[in-house]
Amino acid sequence: MPLTIRAACLGSVILGCLTAAGADPVPGLPDPPFWLAPKVTIEGFSPTAVRLVSVPDRSQPFALLQVGDIDPKTFVVGNPKSVPFLTREDSGYGVTPGGLKVGAVPFGDRKFKIEKLPKDLSGLPLLRTRMGDKAILDGRFAVILSADRPCYVFVALDERALEIYKRHGAPGWLQEFAPTGHKVETDDPLMADAKAGYAVFARKAPAGRVTLGPPCMDVDSNSMYFAFFAEGK
Repeated sequence: MPLTIRAACLGSVILGCLTAAGADPVPGLPDPPFWLAPKVTIEGFSPTAVRLVSVPDRSQPFALLQVGDIDPKTFVVGNPKSVPFLTREDSGYGVTPGGLKVGAVPFGDRKFKIEKLPKDLSGLPLLRTRMGDKAILDGRFAVILSADRPCYVFVALDERALEIYKRHGAPGWLQEFAPTGHKVETDDPLMADAKAGYAVFARKAPAGRVTLGPPCMDVDSNSMYFAFFAEGK
C-alpha cells in the first residue's frame, strides 16, 4: 500500500479510520456525520486532571491524505504569511494544566497563539498537538490520555476541515462527538484570511483512557486539531 492515499482510496477497510459523510440514517449504514449531530449544551465548565499516556510514534510510516497534486510526504511550508510561525524546536505533544487561555500556543511545532475563546473555557487543561501531523489518516495514529474521573473531551477543529470530510469521509473516532456552538480563534493569518476558526466539538468520557485519532486533513489548506478537557457530571 502506498503511504500517500488519494481521495478515491479513502474508504479503505485496511486503514479503518473513515466513515461516510452520508445524510439520513439508514439501517446498516453509518450515522450522519458528527457535525450534523444535535448540538450539546454543557454548563459550568471546571478543570479536570488528565495525563498524557502516549503519543504517535513518529518513526511509523503513517499513511497520509493526499488532496489534489500536493504530496504531503514532501510538503514544505512556503507561504510567506506562515513561515514566521515555524518553530526552531518542536516541543511535540503535551498537556498543560490550566493551559487553555488567550496567548496559549496549541501546537508544538508552530508559534500560533490563541486570540479568542469563550470565557467559560478559559483555564481548562490544554492538549498541545503537532501541526505537521494534520494529513495523517492512518488508523494506527493515536494520542492516548488518562482521566482520573469522568470528563468532557473537547476537540477544536478547523472549520475548513469539515469541507474535506464532506468530500472524502470523516475520521470514525470523531463520530462520538457533537457540536457545542463554541468557537476558538488563533492568530493564524491564513485562517483569518479565510474567516475561519476552530469549531468546538465535545463528548463525555468515563474515567480511564481517552483516545484521539488521526486528523485526516488536507496538508495544504487545513490546520491540525487540539483538545481540552472539563470535569464531567
